[in-house]
Amino acid sequence: MARKREPIALKPGWALYLRTSSKEAQNPKASQERQRYNIEQRLLRASDMNEIVKVYVDTESGRNPNRTNYQRMLRDARQGKFSHVGIESPERFGRDVEETIRAFNELRRLGIEIRFASNPAIDSDNPTAEFMIHISFVIGQFESDNLSRRVSGGLYTKMRSGGFAAKAPDGYINVEQRSDNGNMMRGRYYRWIERDPERFPIIRLAWDLLLEDRYSLAEICEM
Repeated sequence: MARKREPIALKPGWALYLRTSSKEAQNPKASQERQRYNIEQRLLRASDMNEIVKVYVDTESGRNPNRTNYQRMLRDARQGKFSHVGIESPERFGRDVEETIRAFNELRRLGIEIRFASNPAIDSDNPTAEFMIHISFVIGQFESDNLSRRVSGGLYTKMRSGGFAAKAPDGYINVEQRSDNGNMMRGRYYRWIERDPERFPIIRLAWDLLLEDRYSLAEICEM
């Protein structure tokens, strides 16, 4: 019969997990600083224990279970390096329901308490509250799926209408024009790409030389 594993001794203290999607904001550092502030104000100040053992930060999609510091946090948890985890909201913990619930349950089995600043009254030790947290994970993935569909649909519609929402490729330039319609507050911006009169001929010649096998790519780069 397999021996029952003895519970590990947890070092009292908080681990903070901060995550910002790389697609979410142009200034992830500001978002992560706000997350930490909310955690400290809503969780640590209300706790008898306010020591921060370590802060784990990822700037990556919550759909990726192999986020560097997310995995580091789980490894440290298995070694008993902290007793509490503070996160701003359930969607910051992850956007993949299966992985997020698995990790949440693993932390709870280790005896680690998980708290969310978005709802500090929810105690992960309470079975009803645990169910509510699981539902929050499901809602987080649902919102992520909807956002991806809206963004993809918006870009597709813009491109079908002749617009261009991204950085112009080599040999082209981004062009922008505003249509005021007599009202400066309601004017719309139209964006498209055009050939760069200086770089396009160079890029076109380079491709012709490469496709006709007249020069190698290394030789063209040295020209």
